[in-house]
Amino acid sequence: MAMKKLVLLIIFPLLCICSVNAQWYEKKCGVRDIDLATSEEFECMWDKADKLVHTGMRTCGVGTGIALIGGISMFISSASDGGYSMIGATGIVFGLATVAAGVPIWAVGGSRKSKLVESPAYQDSQYATLQIAPVLQKNQFSSQTCLGVSASLYF
Repeated sequence: MAMKKLVLLIIFPLLCICSVNAQWYEKKCGVRDIDLATSEEFECMWDKADKLVHTGMRTCGVGTGIALIGGISMFISSASDGGYSMIGATGIVFGLATVAAGVPIWAVGGSRKSKLVESPAYQDSQYATLQIAPVLQKNQFSSQTCLGVSASLYF
């Protein structure tokens, strides 16, 4: 009986998440089919998915910072007092809980972006990209090294 309840408690939230997440593009951007999206609709969907990824990343970063500060506080208090600090332990638990909340947000945003990359609208949105990066160049004749900037145009 207890195993049956446990299985239902695990499966029910997963089914709710799948049904809520299934039509996110229709709710957020008014798109009925991703494959038939216009460039404006695609940009709307891409921005929403990108914001979700960045929200998950920020949440994980904040949670990691809180957990590290709690761990440092706990280490310092255990070295000086001979016991552990409740504030440090609370910081670790709260930080890990924040990371645990950020990981699914990050994963959902990533899965939405990967679904958008597979659509034909993604290929239409890729006109040209310019990448600028620092470069360390070495002259093969004089063996001098100089710092430069590289610009690459992909289309």
